[in-house]
Amino acid sequence: AGAALALLSTLSGIGLLAVSGHFITRMALVGAGGAAINYYTPAALIRLFAILRTGGRYAERLVTHEATLRVLARLRTWLFGCLVPLAPARLGGMRSAELFSRLRADVDALEHAYLGMLVPLAVAAGTTLAVLATVLCWLPVLVLPLALLVVAGGVLLPRWTMRQGGAPGASVVACTESLRVLAADGVRGRAELALYGAEAAHAARIVAVAEQLQGARRRIDRLQAMGSA
Repeated sequence: AGAALALLSTLSGIGLLAVSGHFITRMALVGAGGAAINYYTPAALIRLFAILRTGGRYAERLVTHEATLRVLARLRTWLFGCLVPLAPARLGGMRSAELFSRLRADVDALEHAYLGMLVPLAVAAGTTLAVLATVLCWLPVLVLPLALLVVAGGVLLPRWTMRQGGAPGASVVACTESLRVLAADGVRGRAELALYGAEAAHAARIVAVAEQLQGARRRIDRLQAMGSA
């Protein structure tokens, strides 16, 4: 349902741009030539597409976020139920901060799987098919160039960015986990750190890991900007 509403909103936006551009251009040509024009139909279509775009976007956000929150609630309950039988025998070798970091990172990653991957992929596929079908009906000569652009921008570029972002992504996960472990160790062992004069060294380790994390995130941001462009 969320993907269908997102597709409706996207197609309505495309229709709004197409009809409004055609209407403005035709009005300019008719005004220059002094001919008559039926402006009721395009005006009604513009209003229709505008309402569908706004309503579809609102409904899509409502449905997709509600579905995501429900899935996360069930996932956390299921995960906790699976972990309880393992503690403490099979989880004794892991630090509490490390375990918490891994659990939270995995659940947070699944939060973006539906909103950031499944819905956009479904919308992109549906929009591409609709646009190619429309172009095939009106301008068949442009179908092949558009298909090549779709393959380049929708298949090759994402694969390249995914390959380039593998190492920075792994670095972000590792550095985030290390920061949480260091922060937890610093809080629990602040007395020992002060006793042995290791506070500065511990703080330096945290700063070094934070700088490494920022560098990895900057590389990921550049790849995301390149992919969005």
